[in-house]
Amino acid sequence: MFAPQYPEALRLDIYDHALVGGNGGQDLTEINILNHYIGMRDLAVEDFTEFKWIPFALGALALLFVRAVVFGTLKEFVDAAVVFFYFGAFALWSFGYKLYRYGHDLAPNAAVKVEGFTPPMFGHKAIANFDVYSYPRAGTYLMLAVAGLIVMALVLAWRGHPDRSDPLVEVSAA
Repeated sequence: MFAPQYPEALRLDIYDHALVGGNGGQDLTEINILNHYIGMRDLAVEDFTEFKWIPFALGALALLFVRAVVFGTLKEFVDAAVVFFYFGAFALWSFGYKLYRYGHDLAPNAAVKVEGFTPPMFGHKAIANFDVYSYPRAGTYLMLAVAGLIVMALVLAWRGHPDRSDPLVEVSAA
């Protein structure tokens, strides 16, 4: 978050398990102080229930893919891929919904009145006198890489399957 009074910017990293403010955590404190003036509730780990289940969901996804490798059938792989894409879509929706709620559920008696807003999930948005930027980090790129590998594996499996009319039929080695 850049503003004239913050030329060095306020930084906040959101991981699958934590909120980490820049400047040794001080930036999160400063962001919460600023949010208080516009009537936004504090950014607190306790409000992000996703932090409790996302690490386990990622582990479960990894186990589903290991199962697909062990059993070696396209059916298990498709099952894991569907769960992976559902998880990705749900996680993005959940994060977007949290951003929306934080920016629109403003206290009516706030010291500074601002119109409801949604902080950007990706890219730039001007909010009051702040330029807010949000960019994905390594975890997002890793998830996109996995999605690309899944799509590539499904295409290759479909191309190499002897009966393309039913790609989920198990082929046993005789």
